[in-house]
Amino acid sequence: MESRQVRPLLIGTVPEHQELLIRAVKRYERLTVEAIHQRSRALAVQALMAHPLVLSYSRAAALVDEYLMAHREFGGEWH
Repeated sequence: MESRQVRPLLIGTVPEHQELLIRAVKRYERLTVEAIHQRSRALAVQALMAHPLVLSYSRAAALVDEYLMAHREFGGEWH
């Protein structure tokens, strides 16, 4: 009978450049969750700065501000 459980797959050694990318995205994810939990604009900017496709304070701040403005009806007040 086939198991219906979710289990991690062992993948062995990950090349360094791929591991660094995985760690950067994981840091972005963790900071994003914390930013949402605290409703913190500063943490949201930090999160986007950690993302490999953003990596810039000015870009991250603009994205966060635009997002919070576009979704203010649902997102409420952030500090």
